[in-house]
Amino acid sequence: MATLLEANEVTKIYAKGQRPSLNKVSFNVAESEFIAIMGASGSGKTTLLNVLSTIDTPTSGSIVINGVNLKQLSDTGSADFRRDNLGFIFQEYFLLDSLLKIKELEITKKQLNDKLEYQTKKYLLLSTTYKNSRKIIHDVKKHYFFIRECLHKQHYNEIDDYINTSIGDMEQTFNRINTGNLVIDSFVSNYMMLAEHNNIVFKTNIKVDLDNIQISDYDFSIILGNLLDNCYNACEKIMPPRKREIDVDIFTTERELVIHLYNTFLPDTIKYDDDELVHGYGTANVFNITHTNRGNYNNFIKKNFYHAVVTIPCNIDKYKKI
Repeated sequence: MATLLEANEVTKIYAKGQRPSLNKVSFNVAESEFIAIMGASGSGKTTLLNVLSTIDTPTSGSIVINGVNLKQLSDTGSADFRRDNLGFIFQEYFLLDSLLKIKELEITKKQLNDKLEYQTKKYLLLSTTYKNSRKIIHDVKKHYFFIRECLHKQHYNEIDDYINTSIGDMEQTFNRINTGNLVIDSFVSNYMMLAEHNNIVFKTNIKVDLDNIQISDYDFSIILGNLLDNCYNACEKIMPPRKREIDVDIFTTERELVIHLYNTFLPDTIKYDDDELVHGYGTANVFNITHTNRGNYNNFIKKNFYHAVVTIPCNIDKYKKI
C-alpha cells in the first residue's frame, strides 16, 4: 500500500534550554491504515498532531503528506493544504459559541413553527365557522320569503318543518360545546363535526371551572389540538364496521386541569420508543408543553382503547407546602 504520511526525526523545542516536546519522532502511515496515538499527559500528543496538521512547524525533521513536504509550504500554502487535504477535531472547543448559536436558532425555529401551527389551526377553525355563518346570513332573506309565502297560503305544517331544518343547520354551524373556554369550545366542537361527518362516535364529558384553567390559550391549544388530532387520525384508519370511537373527558379540580382522551385504534399504528408508547406525530409537543407547565403526561392501553391523560396544576401558590 502507498505511504500517505511520512514523519522523519521530527523534533519540536519551544524554548532554548527546554526539554524537547518531540524528540526525533519517526513513523509512516499507509493508505487505509488507522493509527491511534497514546501517551501520558504532557508526552507530546497534541504537539505531534499540530505539526502534522501544519498548525505548528517542527524545529527539525521532515513531514511528507501525499508527497508534499510540509516544510516547503508558506503560511498561505499551509492553510490551503489543510483545507484541501486534512480533517481534524480540535481538543479545545473553538466552535462551541457558534454551535450554541446554531442550536439557539434551531430552538427558535421550532418555537416559531409551533406558533405557526397553532395560528393555522385557529385560523382554520375560525374561517370554517365564518364561512358557514355567511352562508346562513346570505340565505336569511330566502328563508323569510319562503315563510311569508307559507303564511299567505296557510301552509303552517311546512313552516314548522322548515324552521326545524333551519335550526338544525345553525346548530351544526355554531359550537356544540359551550363551556366559555374558547380553546375547548372551538377544538372539541370542530372535531365533533368532523367525527360525525365520518361516522365516528364522539362522546364528551366536560365539566370545568374556568378559574382553574390557568394554562395559556397557546399552550392549551397545542395540547388539546394534538391529542384530538391523534384520536381522529387513529379512528380514520379503522375501516367500518369495526368500532370507531373518540371519548373526550375534560374537568377541573381545585388543584388541576385534567384532559383525558381515549380512542379505538389499529394495533399496528402504535409504536414504542424506548419502551414508551408513541401515538401520532404531536406526542412530543404534548409532552414538552405539558412539562413546561409543570404538568404530567401519561398514556396507556386499556380495553382496546388508547388513553392519553394530561394534568396541569392550578392554584399552585394556594396549595404549595409551607
